[in-house]
Amino acid sequence: MRLLLLLFACVVANAQVPTRKEIIRSIMAGDSALGKVSLSEVVEATTGHKTLSFDTKTDAVAQRTLAAVTNALRTVLSRANSPTSPLGRVSRINETSRFFEDGLREVLNATPGFQCTIPRTKQGKEMRSGYPDLRLVHLETGRVTYLDPKVYAADSEGSSFRTFYFEPSEGTGKINDDAHHLILGIAHDGKGKPWHFIGWKVVDVSTLKLQLKAEFNASNRDVYEPGAVRAKQERP
Repeated sequence: MRLLLLLFACVVANAQVPTRKEIIRSIMAGDSALGKVSLSEVVEATTGHKTLSFDTKTDAVAQRTLAAVTNALRTVLSRANSPTSPLGRVSRINETSRFFEDGLREVLNATPGFQCTIPRTKQGKEMRSGYPDLRLVHLETGRVTYLDPKVYAADSEGSSFRTFYFEPSEGTGKINDDAHHLILGIAHDGKGKPWHFIGWKVVDVSTLKLQLKAEFNASNRDVYEPGAVRAKQERP
């Protein structure tokens, strides 16, 4: 993460060689000292790319993009609420996300003047996980808009529960353009199966405020490494 590289560079510049313990303490201190920062600041610091304001009052490309996106949302929500929708068999609301991603991509690709794809890493690999989910291009100008559909219960808009995550990574980062960034909030009525989707909101997140939450993690491969296992229960 570039934030950690910057921290390390500052320490080295002062002719100090940090210990691992000092680096860990600095990370934890930075969690609270950094405070809230805008998505545009984080994107530019970690990718070198700018987050463009989505001005639909004076920007003709933004106007066309919004029209294309809202038409796609209208179409896909109608499909989602259809009696024959495959979402009628889905038990968990999180499992509906792929339906909206695929549906929006299909409709936007059928919209004249636009192309919508799964974002690629710098190495050219398509990545479905992580932010953002879709990359929309206005073909005439080459303007890029990143889209991130999010399904949520309509009565949870005031909740403090964290729902937006951006994890910068050199290897798997998908932001490779100066671009608009839009969250497509897709609201359901919260009543459970059959799911009923009641509307959407298109949100420009160029000024969205984020807070760093330091995290240390490990994979199952790390946790269950044979040399660390001290007791093992065999299957009956």
